Amino acid sequence: NYIVQYIYTNILNATDTLTKPLRVFTAPKAVINDNRSCVDNAVIFHQNSFVIGGLPGVTIDDYTWDFGDNSSNNGGLDSIPSHFYNDPGTYTIGLTVTTNQGCKNSTTKQIFVGEPPVVDFEWTKICSGDATTFVDKSNAFNSTIVNHTWDFDDGTTLSGFY
Repeated sequence: NYIVQYIYTNILNATDTLTKPLRVFTAPKAVINDNRSCVDNAVIFHQNSFVIGGLPGVTIDDYTWDFGDNSSNNGGLDSIPSHFYNDPGTYTIGLTVTTNQGCKNSTTKQIFVGEPPVVDFEWTKICSGDATTFVDKSNAFNSTIVNHTWDFDDGTTLSGFY
């Protein structure tokens, strides 16, 4: 707490003084964690917002999310919302956190929502006793395939990047 003193002097040199206590509330810090998704999945937003100094009794009691596509969650206690995007692209996500004392902090972060991959493959001849080659023809669009799993329906599977 601080004491603020205001001294007023007019053109006739008359003065008046007012002293009031001033309480400075603890500020929050909004933090959005990175998240990526495809348009066919809900993006689950994570945050690590906190109250600076961690004073007892001070809590974040409102999380207002702007999903970057003209929609929001309109505030509330939902600190980890999910949201579906209709189109792939880069979106600027906004988060404003408000404490129970009315202090606010906002942040933004860009996320990428990609198209889901289209899985496809081709194979060479399939003759008993001959080697068969399987060729991945999948399209990851603006993403990178990081794992393949082949299941040959005979109890044999291969996983990894082939």
